[in-house]
Amino acid sequence: AKHQSALETFLLPTLMPHPLAYVFKRELLHVPFFGWAMARLDMVHIDRSLTAFARFGISDGKTSLFKGGWQAGVLATGVFRARPDSQASLGVAQGALAGGFRNILNAGGTKPAKAESMIEATYSDRIAPFLTVQPDILYVIHPGGDARAKDALIFNLRFTVRFSHTR
Repeated sequence: AKHQSALETFLLPTLMPHPLAYVFKRELLHVPFFGWAMARLDMVHIDRSLTAFARFGISDGKTSLFKGGWQAGVLATGVFRARPDSQASLGVAQGALAGGFRNILNAGGTKPAKAESMIEATYSDRIAPFLTVQPDILYVIHPGGDARAKDALIFNLRFTVRFSHTR
């Protein structure tokens, strides 16, 4: 939350009914003196973050089905306080079809789209020290670059097993 001033940090506890606890980001514990004092109080510190991402790419269109594309989205970590390894992400992407690929589609009787676009939502969490589960839902517009194809709704479930050994 955005604060109006530093005064509210000290004034609100005197005005609010007790017991009172603040919820704050875990990173504040590292601030000299202030963070150390917060660590000694009965406060709720969370380890959450929200990261935005974007990626753009171009190609000559001769070595790839796409001549360019972009991806953008947000990734939230520590989504649930009781699940520190939880992550959720929402993203969008679009790949512009290369001219050569559009020609191949056209020659095969497929009306080529200008691009293939998608929206993706995913969640992942470590459910055991060695196992992470990640359900994923993907909505694809013009799948395969086919302008006449019905949009596709795809569900995935990924399991990641971590093997480790000690020496």
